[in-house]
Amino acid sequence: YDEAEKAKAAALAAAAAETSQRIQEEECPPRDDFNDPDQLRVGNDGIFMLAFFMAFIFNWLGFCLSFCITNTIAGRYGAICGFGLSLIKWILIVRFSDYFTGYFNGQYWLWWIFLV
Repeated sequence: YDEAEKAKAAALAAAAAETSQRIQEEECPPRDDFNDPDQLRVGNDGIFMLAFFMAFIFNWLGFCLSFCITNTIAGRYGAICGFGLSLIKWILIVRFSDYFTGYFNGQYWLWWIFLV
């Protein structure tokens, strides 16, 4: 009788372990591939830097190209950052050039508004 009870307990324990293993596999199936579309949409540092430098060097044309060509978040934000820094670059170039000296004499507050 004791052996039969031990065999029943072992069978119940094995069935419970198998059931819990099956439930765990159904809830969290193992992944064999790493083709996660959400991860691909985030991008990486290389795409960010490429879009950044493209927008920074080629100004608005580089911004349009890099923003439209990339479909990742990193690429789009890189294009926006590069274009913003490009605008600041051109504002500083105009500010310290000799060509526009008569337009903004003594109005330094206007340059700060442009920079902000």
